[in-house]
Amino acid sequence: MENYILPRMGYMMGVLPLDSIGFSFMEEEALAEAFSNPMLFRAKGNLEPKKNGKPFARFYLSQAPSTPIVATKNPIEKTLRQFNVKVPNIALSPPSSTLVKFSGNNIILGDANTKRVYFLNQNMDVLAAANTREGAVWVNEVPGGTVVTSMGSFSPTDKGSGLVMFLPSQQNQAPKVLIDSLKRPVHTAN
Repeated sequence: MENYILPRMGYMMGVLPLDSIGFSFMEEEALAEAFSNPMLFRAKGNLEPKKNGKPFARFYLSQAPSTPIVATKNPIEKTLRQFNVKVPNIALSPPSSTLVKFSGNNIILGDANTKRVYFLNQNMDVLAAANTREGAVWVNEVPGGTVVTSMGSFSPTDKGSGLVMFLPSQQNQAPKVLIDSLKRPVHTAN
């Protein structure tokens, strides 16, 4: 806790300076934006931890229990009266669902690991599948096809790798990127 969690908490709250956690996990673009906006980030913390005896850490450690609290495990219910379980006829390993949407009697499923969007019927058979960038998160069915929003990266990032693309329902037509270089989009309106 002292070496990992507290320094990051202090940095995020603006109490500790950025060099308390290092720059390695921040993208250059996001770092430049943060430095230019004092409402987002404080380059120098309000407290100098070496001079003040780490008051931030001392406060949180004094409030923490002496031993970790053991969580009680509740039994997992495997049956629900309101639902009948149907297992899809595809195996995704590891499953990394980013989208599950009902469309009439069908289901649309986005998977980050395979970088695909799947269209399943009510029997959970794959009707169609299309390659997307990592993490399809939203779909809009429109005349002639489907508009797919992809966040671009399953891992948290502000890199502009997201997109909105059009998947035509005619198999002889190629998909088309409508908007590119988006920063982690999660929704597209009709």
